Amino acid sequence: MALKSKMAKRVYFLLGAMLLGVLFNVLLVRNIKQSVLSDFQGVTFYITGKADFTSTLYYSFSTEFTPENKLFSENNTTNELYFKYPKTNVVPTSFRLDFGNNTSTSLITLDSMALVFKNSSVVIQQKQLFNHIILNSAALQLNKQERTLGFNTEANPFDPYIVFDPLIKILLDQHPLKWAALLGPFLIFIAFNLKRWSVTLKLSKVDVLFMAFIVCIPLKIAWTTFVTILICAYGIFLAIREKKFDFKNNDALLLLGFFLVLLIFGRPSSLKVIDHQLAFVLFYFIIATIKWNWNRISRFYIYFMLVLNAIIVTSGIGFLLSFHDVFGLEVSQYFFEIKTYSGNIREWLYYDHAVFLTFFGLIGVVLLKDIVNLNRENRGVVMAYHVLLLATILLVGARISLLIYGVFIINLNLKIKPKLRLASNTIVFLSILLFLFKFIGSVDQNRLGLWSVTWQAIKEKPLLGYGLGSSDQILHQEYFMKKANTVIPEILNHSHNQFLTVLLEIGFIGTSLLVILIVVYLKRTGQYKSMPMVLFIFGLCYVFLTESILQTSKPLFVLCFLFAMITKIPKSVIPNELDSQA
Repeated sequence: MALKSKMAKRVYFLLGAMLLGVLFNVLLVRNIKQSVLSDFQGVTFYITGKADFTSTLYYSFSTEFTPENKLFSENNTTNELYFKYPKTNVVPTSFRLDFGNNTSTSLITLDSMALVFKNSSVVIQQKQLFNHIILNSAALQLNKQERTLGFNTEANPFDPYIVFDPLIKILLDQHPLKWAALLGPFLIFIAFNLKRWSVTLKLSKVDVLFMAFIVCIPLKIAWTTFVTILICAYGIFLAIREKKFDFKNNDALLLLGFFLVLLIFGRPSSLKVIDHQLAFVLFYFIIATIKWNWNRISRFYIYFMLVLNAIIVTSGIGFLLSFHDVFGLEVSQYFFEIKTYSGNIREWLYYDHAVFLTFFGLIGVVLLKDIVNLNRENRGVVMAYHVLLLATILLVGARISLLIYGVFIINLNLKIKPKLRLASNTIVFLSILLFLFKFIGSVDQNRLGLWSVTWQAIKEKPLLGYGLGSSDQILHQEYFMKKANTVIPEILNHSHNQFLTVLLEIGFIGTSLLVILIVVYLKRTGQYKSMPMVLFIFGLCYVFLTESILQTSKPLFVLCFLFAMITKIPKSVIPNELDSQA
């Protein structure tokens, strides 16, 4: 009873942190809105170069720009353009800076922008300024990395312009309290719980290292890599000191086998090509040398993902409540164009991939089932985890994750024999795969183009593929794009389908060997009887349908960690007795 009471209190504290985060965010936006309405004077652009064009600044109250809402620069000088904003009782949303229609216009450099108020100015420096450019016309060439502008004089019509983020969003991003308003209540919640854990738990070095890895999941890949190397080094140290080496561990050997297949059939030309696949090698040593407290690490993972989803949901609710004030649109428009707007609620994360983060949370659903069986956790924790995870999936628009959630819930509540579980999941997956490939054109035109070009390339070299890391180069070859009758945008550098990406890079032979390794592993270890492992594999297969999740470092490191954690689930906590039968 005492344990349940403590868990309930943590859930209540977490909900309290969410309410405070939403309240602080809404109050901050309202404060900025009031400041704009009462004190906003205009916009100044500081430039390098000669302003030999008729500069105009359009402003809007939604997403449409009209001729009535147009400002002319009051002082075209050699280094600044000033636009005086008229007094209104409505907050403007976006601004569009036009550079005229003279094809002989000189190139300029945007150095900074100042939002001018009665008694102060908010200056946005060049780097931040270019990050706030959300759209440009075909007549203007924009390079955000180099922070340069150029004119495409062949564009017809020649109408160079750039569109900036909404005014309130720009001001909010510059506000010193922006992140404190969102994260402050959660940092207090975390600090309170850390103090309690430090008193009640005696953490080992291994516990601390694995917890540090979990904390690094939404951070930069450099941190994840660094902590993984630390864990690996510590594991090797322990193995040497205690003279206990388990290098024939089947779980570890599977990861090493993956790496060797990719090394041989991927034919990397340099270490850079195969650097993030080294995660397989690092976790081979980690699994082979370190034993850890599965219960403690799994529980920490659950609570970390619970808090992470709580912050995302808090950010999302605050964003939706302020959506009309910031963008001048109704909330329904957010969900109609969710891919356009959902990035705003994840911008506080260093690593913010919607599908990958929600998939990591989905694995928590599997672990949560086992944790509950082992520890009899309070139902409030379980309910809070599911509600927050579902809310996160809906707010970030991760459609494939919603499908995976449904598959997981059905499996977790079905008591069937292992072989029947495998067969039924395979049939469902293949049905969805065929449906998606048949109707992808009506769902996603970008993926249709990527998959078409990839398949044309696969047919040219089906057995051995083009080599690891070749996707970017192959997808943009004019020969294959012509055969597929499509053009692939430069920003897209892989197929957004892991099955096709693997076939493209290592061919049918290499891919077949990977599948054989998995089948042999499942049979030899009996892991095909484990519902958590089956759900992990099928969950990944669903992600593979729309994402090339193994092409970047972060998810590969996390997936290796999750695989290692799932293989260590104590057999005594497997929820379905039929799954433990031979």
